[in-house]
Amino acid sequence: MKYIKTADNSLTLYSEEYQETYHTVAGAYSEAINKFIEPSGILDCPDNKRLLDIGFGLGYNSFVLLDLLLNKKSDISFSIYSVEKNKSLLSYCFFEKYAEYYKRLEKDGEFKINNIYFKLFIGDARLIIKNFEKKFFDLVFLDPFSPPKNPELWTLQFFRNIKSLLKDDGKVLTYSSALPVISAFLKAGFYVGYTPGFGRKRGGLIASLKKEDIKKELTEDDYFLVKNSARAIPNYDKGLWDKDKIVEYRNKLISMAKLYHIRMPHKKALSLLKKNIKTCS
Repeated sequence: MKYIKTADNSLTLYSEEYQETYHTVAGAYSEAINKFIEPSGILDCPDNKRLLDIGFGLGYNSFVLLDLLLNKKSDISFSIYSVEKNKSLLSYCFFEKYAEYYKRLEKDGEFKINNIYFKLFIGDARLIIKNFEKKFFDLVFLDPFSPPKNPELWTLQFFRNIKSLLKDDGKVLTYSSALPVISAFLKAGFYVGYTPGFGRKRGGLIASLKKEDIKKELTEDDYFLVKNSARAIPNYDKGLWDKDKIVEYRNKLISMAKLYHIRMPHKKALSLLKKNIKTCS
């Protein structure tokens, strides 16, 4: 692992396996605040809530939230359930004040501070989330590596399984706003909108079961591209497929869609938008 100092002076790591950093170089700590915690609104009313953090990684999302909750009110009742594929990451502690709790997670997989319960699951998130009760969570942080690098956790089937775990007013926060991700959330039955940008002009996404949670809606252009661009075809996973099979299947769908004129090449769709011709040829 290679250490990288980000713009807000917090550290992250570079993954050789995925050829990506675990966080934006604009700030690992700030990313947790700006892309997940603040746009989720969880700090406004956190008591008796449950979070599912998919992609624990170095622990920023979960531990920054934990720290904010502890500083907010001493008797808040809250539960954090995190999922991570790589247990060895627990040896990298970026929060010295919580070093003891990283060790507890590594040894026991769980701990409790005041009324805040924290449990970590190690393994494939696609399998782990099937063990939770339906409508168990209030909030999901979706933070795996990017869709091209880690497509297993960006599929339509995975999003549908996440939806089944959410309460009626539940929501998902993620940093990606790629077209296939937007398309998959919409097909899974979510209302989808943007969160404020951080580290780049384009923001992440909020996918909610309540329309009122969407503050910045998708544009007409977004909907046009989702419907007409071949690039917007989401990832599919029909049985715990590996990365290569998911990518291969999506590429096949894209080729077929263009061949039979079901969808158009992305450049052509963008060209029509530029000319303000919003009809599929």
